[in-house]
Amino acid sequence: MPLSFTEWSPDDRPGEVHSIESEADLVDLARRYSADGNNRALNRILDIARQHGVKSVVIENRYIDSDWRSQHAEFYGSTFTRYPSVCHRLHFFTAVIPSNLQDLGQFQDNYRGYSVMRPLPNAPVGRTMICPPPQMDGAVTAQATETIHLFGWAFTITAMPFISQDSQYLRCAHASLWMVLRHAEFVHGLPRQLPKQIHEACSGGVVEGRQIPSAGLTQHQLLDGSTRLGLSMARMPVPARNDTPDITDVTLYNVTCRYISSQLPPIVLSPNHAWVVVAWQRVPSRGNSRITLWRHDDSAGPYLRVDDPYDRPDDGHVWTSILMPLMNKMYIAAERAELAGYAWLNSLIDTYGSATSTAVEARDAGGLTVQTYAVRSTDFKARIAHRDLPSDLAALYRLSHMPRYIWVVEAVDRRAREAGEPDVLGEVLIDSTQSEGLRPESTEPILAAHVGSMVLTNGTDHRSTRTHEFEGDSKYRSDLYTQLSATTKDKP
Repeated sequence: MPLSFTEWSPDDRPGEVHSIESEADLVDLARRYSADGNNRALNRILDIARQHGVKSVVIENRYIDSDWRSQHAEFYGSTFTRYPSVCHRLHFFTAVIPSNLQDLGQFQDNYRGYSVMRPLPNAPVGRTMICPPPQMDGAVTAQATETIHLFGWAFTITAMPFISQDSQYLRCAHASLWMVLRHAEFVHGLPRQLPKQIHEACSGGVVEGRQIPSAGLTQHQLLDGSTRLGLSMARMPVPARNDTPDITDVTLYNVTCRYISSQLPPIVLSPNHAWVVVAWQRVPSRGNSRITLWRHDDSAGPYLRVDDPYDRPDDGHVWTSILMPLMNKMYIAAERAELAGYAWLNSLIDTYGSATSTAVEARDAGGLTVQTYAVRSTDFKARIAHRDLPSDLAALYRLSHMPRYIWVVEAVDRRAREAGEPDVLGEVLIDSTQSEGLRPESTEPILAAHVGSMVLTNGTDHRSTRTHEFEGDSKYRSDLYTQLSATTKDKP
């Protein structure tokens, strides 16, 4: 049986260690917090802990969680049934933690994250940060690094934030928006938004049911609420299935991959549900011969493999619309940026021929592809030193004026990538704040375009277009994988 109101904080002990010696110990933990131990989100979290080889769960017995306090103040504190205003927080370790909870600082390498347990037996899972499961190794993941404190010891965890709905105050769309905003707080510097702020921002407008308790959100409410909270959502219907796309085709897979790579995890809507796509992995799936997607579903748990988004078992998971959470002042969407970048890469190859011979050979052999993502220009410049760019090109990029965010469209030699070698042949850097008249042939949004030994740059204020020719025609590492390495360098 889950803990009752009086059992939630029976004494003043600061915490306890729950040893995990068998599957039964995880089952006991699930039954402690959920009705009949059958909450899917909690069971998924415990299953990920099992996959990591967790040996101890440290339980903070009286944890004050801002998100739960927000829900409690706005809804649960007004119900006739009493709910505790404090939570428990579970911390997952792959080592045996001493029961006296002393000297925890030696266990950072064993830390796999935490999950807040709310006193709601039917919806216990609150704010959660847990490492992706081992089978996601190598995946490109929307994630953030958080430092938490446990009895005076600091621990860091790199993960994609997760929370489950409570079916009364927060519904699936609220929870999905919470996840995206919590991630954006860490990665993009947006203010923290608690459930109250999310609920209020999404209230009103086109309403299909009660607001409190919530009957769910309309698409218009979700879009309007996200704008009020600092995002600039773009929306598109899910593209029709395309198993043999051209490089410039818009497909479900290349749309979701672009935004995940940009640390802008998209929200997917079905007729009556919402979830967040959080990772893509270069592993074949039933839906795509090259890629597997992973999602956070507030009702089913974090890091769920998507085998085929076009063949879902129930109406609640039919992929109908994609919401892309662009930052304010990112006026160009990824799809338009990629079309312009791809056109410019081909233009340089066609114009300068022998100076781009490596790219010409890759294109003629059918190995040329592109990958597109957004990145903060300061981060892009800071990581140049780790990518083995030609020194003249590196200096040119560092000294270039750039807005806060740029779109990067990389020309990639697929054959080199598959061999695990440096694979970038060049790239186009695009001003994300330029939107008017973005045509493939336009130079307005192009900050720089490079292939082989040729580089074209555009001055910001004086519109001075210059062509530079450097020595060499080498390949180098993608900034996409450099930034992921930087994000996870301290990950256990």
